[in-house]
Amino acid sequence: MPSCTESYETRELGSRTSWVNHADISNQRFTLEPAAYGNLLSLIASARLQKLDPEAYLRDVLRVTPHWPRDRFLELAPRYWPLTRGRLDPVQLDRELGPLAVPEQPLPTIGSSLDRALSTTAAP
Repeated sequence: MPSCTESYETRELGSRTSWVNHADISNQRFTLEPAAYGNLLSLIASARLQKLDPEAYLRDVLRVTPHWPRDRFLELAPRYWPLTRGRLDPVQLDRELGPLAVPEQPLPTIGSSLDRALSTTAAP
């Protein structure tokens, strides 16, 4: 059974293979592997499912990722991004380069009361 994201991708964006086969945009070839296109497409679809602007979400996450601890990457998922973004300094986040202060306390995520609260308030 396909996941919600895969169903959304197929319905809204076409299949992953069609995305990969049409990767030549404006005569500029992407150098990413086909799996990377699928990952990118999955992030875009997940952001849309969470009612986030995919372009703004990807811009912010790409800004934060080099500074973020590897064991806390789940906090950067579209589901938790609004809460994580709210904990970051907006001035630092708006800069293209420079230091970024990561909140010391990890956000409670999987299996926590926060996760249960998010799942009950999520739109169908």
